[in-house]
Amino acid sequence: MTRPPGGRWRCGVPDPPRNGGGLGPKAYGLKASGWRGKFDFSWSYSGSVVGVGGPAAVTPVLVRAFGLWAQAAPLLRFRQVASGGDIALEVGPLTAPAIGLTTPDGRSITFSNGAAFSANATGPNQSLLNVATHEIGHALGLLHATTGNAIMNAFAGPQEVLNSDDYGAIRALYNWPPQQQLAFGTEQAPALCVCGGVLVMAWRGAGHDRNIWMSFSRDGANWSPQKRFGDVATIGGPALAYDGTRLWMVWRGTGDDQGLYFKSSTDLFARDNPPQQGLGFAGSSHGPRIAIIAGVPTMVWKGVNDDQGIYASQFRAGRWQGQTRIPNVGTAAAPAICQDIDGGARLLWRGVRGDQSLYTTTAPPGSLAFAPQVQVSWAIPGNGGAGPKTERPGSAGGPSLAVMYAAPNFTSPGATVIFAAWRGVDGDQGLWFSQLARDVAGAAPVWSSQANVHNVGSSEPPGIAYFNNQIRLAWKGVENDNGVYTLGN
Repeated sequence: MTRPPGGRWRCGVPDPPRNGGGLGPKAYGLKASGWRGKFDFSWSYSGSVVGVGGPAAVTPVLVRAFGLWAQAAPLLRFRQVASGGDIALEVGPLTAPAIGLTTPDGRSITFSNGAAFSANATGPNQSLLNVATHEIGHALGLLHATTGNAIMNAFAGPQEVLNSDDYGAIRALYNWPPQQQLAFGTEQAPALCVCGGVLVMAWRGAGHDRNIWMSFSRDGANWSPQKRFGDVATIGGPALAYDGTRLWMVWRGTGDDQGLYFKSSTDLFARDNPPQQGLGFAGSSHGPRIAIIAGVPTMVWKGVNDDQGIYASQFRAGRWQGQTRIPNVGTAAAPAICQDIDGGARLLWRGVRGDQSLYTTTAPPGSLAFAPQVQVSWAIPGNGGAGPKTERPGSAGGPSLAVMYAAPNFTSPGATVIFAAWRGVDGDQGLWFSQLARDVAGAAPVWSSQANVHNVGSSEPPGIAYFNNQIRLAWKGVENDNGVYTLGN
């Protein structure tokens, strides 16, 4: 992470130390503890900021700063009190180069009395709105962000709105509602897909039930009674994609049948429920994944048995074309696919046996010529002159991908954001996520550091979809828990 033009070290909050090295849950810029379970905060302010003035001039800036976080996570509420607030803001001496500091418990914020500020970025000095918003983020439980134009970057810059990294982080702490258990059961990861104005879920049954089941929701919370496909079965989880006209479902066979199958429908397989069709030329030990790439159904899968290669095919001219092996990559689980920010295909997968790292690659529109793989990573900016740290996520299972669109005021309106989710490494059944976005026009997309979905867990990766302006997740429970759970953020 390079220092932005005109930027300076903004605060003295230290970055977290690496915990043991190797793969493991890393911070998305979230404190390990803090205000969990609290959403209603009082705040107080005293002192005079050099270049801005006393409380009459500073208070409107602070109201606006708190409002940015409340806008991003509507469950948050802030109210000003005369003194002794949950978050007490004041002016005092700080050791240079820090111009703001938040205590580890989040209860006190200090602005430097040795630095000159302007109320906002239109003034000649450092924006107080920028620094106050950053320090309030720390008080709420955020550490440093990964992207250069994030409010939570360690460097102070001119930005005065939250970017997608800030937005995702605060919602990760404060906008996940309690999980909802559905009246379904499964052995594998359920699939989610937005089909017009309907959210569709498909899954393999629990225990010895290898049927494929389906349900749909118009609000993401209330689901229709489950429907069983009597003519198909799978040992893995199915996958879904919608091309604007037809809903596609793909899966692998059951028992020793590792063949790949598909069907598509214009009405959620109610009346238009054609017989299953096999690819004939391909197989997988895991269920395949499917996405619509530039209008073309595109499927990816791991090979059969001990073949850890990754393969792909596209549906053109009324049939699935022959498989393409993606060179020099491998996986021990099902890979994920979605349309990339630039309109081509993006893949995400965990490594081969013994390698729980996550890798990604892309292909241009209309092509399956994928670029060399890149290990997923992000940079955590250093603090107080320290250099950045690179962190890498890991997973014991295959990840999932979905395309979402960030809300205006947090990144460029209409800008594409890719949402990735996975379960943790061996011994960690928590659910984690990251976002991929181009935060600077013309620059390469950047992964945010990962966040944990609070108080949930799964032995499989979750299904994800962007529905009614929310990320919706659905997952199987931990280990022997075959329940199906869901929530939205």
